[in-house]
Amino acid sequence: MLKKEKNIHLLLDLFMLNSAFLSGFFLRFGNLDKLGHSEYQLLFLLVNATWVVVFFASGYNFDNRRIKLSQIFFDFTRFWLLNLLITLAFVTIIKGHFYSRYFIMYDYMAFLFLGGMARLGFQMFLRRKRAQGFNYRRIIMVGVNDYSVSFIDELNNHPEYGYRFMGFFDTGNTSQKKQNSALKVNKLDDAFDYLIDEEIDEIFVSTLDYSDQLRSIITFCYLNNIKVNIINELINRLNNDPLTIQLDNSGLNSILTVKDDSVRHTVAKVLKRGFDIIGSLCVIIGFLSWAYPILALLIKLESRGPVLFIQRRSGLNNHSFNCWKFRSMVVNQGSDHKQAEKNDARITNIGRFLRMTNLDEFPQFFNVLKGDMSIVGPRPHMLAHTDYYSERIQTYMERHWMKPGITGLAQAKGFRGETRELRQMENRVEQDRIYVYHRSLGLDLRIIGMTAWNMLTFQKSGA
Repeated sequence: MLKKEKNIHLLLDLFMLNSAFLSGFFLRFGNLDKLGHSEYQLLFLLVNATWVVVFFASGYNFDNRRIKLSQIFFDFTRFWLLNLLITLAFVTIIKGHFYSRYFIMYDYMAFLFLGGMARLGFQMFLRRKRAQGFNYRRIIMVGVNDYSVSFIDELNNHPEYGYRFMGFFDTGNTSQKKQNSALKVNKLDDAFDYLIDEEIDEIFVSTLDYSDQLRSIITFCYLNNIKVNIINELINRLNNDPLTIQLDNSGLNSILTVKDDSVRHTVAKVLKRGFDIIGSLCVIIGFLSWAYPILALLIKLESRGPVLFIQRRSGLNNHSFNCWKFRSMVVNQGSDHKQAEKNDARITNIGRFLRMTNLDEFPQFFNVLKGDMSIVGPRPHMLAHTDYYSERIQTYMERHWMKPGITGLAQAKGFRGETRELRQMENRVEQDRIYVYHRSLGLDLRIIGMTAWNMLTFQKSGA
């Protein structure tokens, strides 16, 4: 079935690839006349052959039934980009002035849309059919523990994955039976006949007890074309962090290694920094260049003191920096340790407006341009609060693993403002940790959109 689904994916890709190719002709030339030219026929063969080679050489796992739709589109985009680069290299090498650059642009933009939508549509179709009881795979679980039980619960709660769970098998360890007394656990010795009689498609193994019996089961499955999956709680937790685990079997003993993704991380940092520079310049030139003198005048007219409130705050790797804000309070002695409270008497009238609209945070775009902050990231806290909460929340310092931001996931989701109870800060830190572990340019854009909506609708502003 896997081979059949893979072939369907390839045929669907090629259909959309060639549909986009023809669409490019219509968009650029208004007809297909130039398709008869040998140069375009050669290009036609090249893009098709390149896609087939990339498709099979990638080793892409089309059997991952639990994959997210966003990951499907991202993987397709990687293939699409590689195909585009090969095409551009071909045109450059042969100095193909004959080829229309607009045609190539129309062609590949159409393919990105058509091919991406086709893959997503096919996956959604499969999930719907699987939820209805079609295209399912029979599975068993070898090993009974809390993690394997929760894993099976996940599969049972998602019928669209297309798994039909048939039972647990184990060596009969008494401690495991006591912990999972409500489960029906079959003896591992009975698994051989069960695999054949029930036509099992896959087994999942969740035990570190590699006995001769378990080795026989795995070998038996290999010889009978039954897929074997190894699951482990440690590996799962590491892969949920911003890490990738790979098997290193180059030596006498195999080792699970945290993969070196320095290139990908460098590219991600460059993209984020570039986005920060462009974004901060746009705000500084397009807004602060004229709004700054107006707001500065209003602040100075209402109360004595500087226009900007500059405070040392915790940044990347807990290195402190000067964080800039428009001053929204009268000058006071408690600003470095006391949070702003509801109806705080220290807040001025213009300050109340600045806080309500979040305009008080806008000077931090200078911090972003300087490199102390990012547009999106965990909000920087006062040094006193970092010292206080780091002793009370075990995971608090993880939020300092990246640059602080003008806005963040916690603020976008409403975890902002005064924290009277420890639980309020714990919720905020948890959202920050989610961002640190799953950060991406797409998530940044989503957070910026949520923040903009909060500003337009005058949602609660934070300190």
